[in-house]
Amino acid sequence: MKYDLPQISEEEFDRFHAFVQSVFDQGRQRFSPELQRITTVNEGFHPEHAAYLKSTDSLAVTMENRGEHQEKFSIWVNPAYKEPSFRFYTTLAHELTHGYAGLKYGHNAHWRRWFYRVLWHLDRSAMIPASEEPLRLVCYGMGLQYNTVSSSQELYLVDEAFAKAEEEHPQVEDNFWERTVNA
Repeated sequence: MKYDLPQISEEEFDRFHAFVQSVFDQGRQRFSPELQRITTVNEGFHPEHAAYLKSTDSLAVTMENRGEHQEKFSIWVNPAYKEPSFRFYTTLAHELTHGYAGLKYGHNAHWRRWFYRVLWHLDRSAMIPASEEPLRLVCYGMGLQYNTVSSSQELYLVDEAFAKAEEEHPQVEDNFWERTVNA
């Protein structure tokens, strides 16, 4: 993996990344996606992606590597992030979730379930800074930005994802241990 993220050390990112992968170890993936690059530099990408990155004000973008559908992906992080913060880490989690859940899902309910589970695990294991708001409220607010379902449906989705995360947390921690010991 090519690493060029000045906000945190590569060692810290590797730990964070392994933890996110440990959550996805709980799924039934039909493919094995692989992060190839994470960077704040918008050069060296396919011309179509590079043009988009030059014009976007997104916090970050996950892209399939051309010709390697559902197998390899890259993440660009907006260089406006100067310091690691709750928002920075949730952005990393957001983009990694796109890569591991599958880019084809966009921000649909399948993707949001995974994202909420990832955030719950990261929060429970103190892998991200504490939020000023309760995490349930943060996820609910994010979810309302991504979809058009009713607010009660989104709250149900958050609660469902959190319940699943709580149930599987000991296994996720075991998965993380296996990933870090065998790295």
